[in-house]
Amino acid sequence: MSEHSAEKVRIGQVYADNDPRDLDRRLRVAEIENGYARCYAWRESSSASGRMVTVSVSRLQRNNTRGYRLVVPEPLAGGERA
Repeated sequence: MSEHSAEKVRIGQVYADNDPRDLDRRLRVAEIENGYARCYAWRESSSASGRMVTVSVSRLQRNNTRGYRLVVPEPLAGGERA
């Protein structure tokens, strides 16, 4: 992981899935360690609670079409959803 990547991904940011089959999936970054982000994942279209997932920080970069795009750049207060 480059230093540039680590500066962009921060705890509390919210990302949306780039996969056209899963456009309502969201991830909120909870931890970042060793090039991986532990994220709380949920679907906007579901009232079900989400789950924790681990994603490579490289998949959270703007130019990664097989990853996620940033939708809430600043960390959310408390446990809010985007």
